[in-house]
Amino acid sequence: MADYTHYNPGLDPEWVEFSETLKPPVLPKDLTAAKKVFNDQRAKLFKDVLGPVDGLSTKNISIPTRDGHSLSCRLYSPDNRATSTELTPLYIYLHGGGFLFGSIETEDMHCRLLCVNVPCVVMNIDYRHTPEWKFPTQFNDVFDAVDWVFQTDRAGELGYDPNNVILGGISAGGTMALAAAVREIETGKNRLTGLNVSIPSTVQPSKFPRGLVKNGYTSYEQNEHAPILPMKSLIYLRGFLDEDPESPYMSTMLQPDSVLTQFPRSAFHVCGADPIRDGTLLFEEKLRGLGVRTRLQVYPGWPHAFWNYPQLKTAGQYRQRLIEDTKWLLG
Repeated sequence: MADYTHYNPGLDPEWVEFSETLKPPVLPKDLTAAKKVFNDQRAKLFKDVLGPVDGLSTKNISIPTRDGHSLSCRLYSPDNRATSTELTPLYIYLHGGGFLFGSIETEDMHCRLLCVNVPCVVMNIDYRHTPEWKFPTQFNDVFDAVDWVFQTDRAGELGYDPNNVILGGISAGGTMALAAAVREIETGKNRLTGLNVSIPSTVQPSKFPRGLVKNGYTSYEQNEHAPILPMKSLIYLRGFLDEDPESPYMSTMLQPDSVLTQFPRSAFHVCGADPIRDGTLLFEEKLRGLGVRTRLQVYPGWPHAFWNYPQLKTAGQYRQRLIEDTKWLLG
């Protein structure tokens, strides 16, 4: 029986010191306006701390969806690709934000760093968000984008290797990356080389298998009042999604072994002071036990998506490990 409580022995001293001077953004009451202010402030912070990143070019593209919508995307190509005859691996990047927040711009710097330092072509996808769009719209957007990537002649046109495609995501984006892997297996396509997933939700909270953890005491309880994403915020964000608790895409961890054994190699990043911590740890352990090659990095005492404060020293370690894991997945 698993016991992961040691991954939150108390908040990390670096976070404690940083949080003493942290001033959360003051957001407008109007949700549409709040989303814009939040996304703009986050994008500016990343650019101020990490920018500029040279050695690449960008191209804005659009991807059609099954319901006639068009997804805005940004393609990042390393400069060395222009002088090479070899196709470059592709990293499909899905931002986080609880299905409510996030945009191409909020993850622009992470995409640039991956592009230059792996190196690889990166596709930054702006899937549709709540509350305007409910489940499963966001998931279908990701599925449609993955299908688009593998269409005939698409790779040659944009310069990436269709036989070397990584799908990566953070938080909500990580949840959808895992769902896309399930869908690849369901449809018998299995086209993904690997998954690079940070802080996903691997199980719908009402479906969590409490019998797998000691005394049924989960990270939902231990980290109920954690910084950044306490349980009340998790419930608030998921309320907009109007998800189907029975959908296999909301509970990847509960899929049958016949599906999970077909998962591509996978890298996971988990925060110790995160309500959704235990689901990912159980999922990684399950995959590893089934023979899937995995890598796991846990950040004890750190809250959900702490790297969204890029000035933190440990956030720099996360970025470096994200690059290293991508190289491992492509290796």
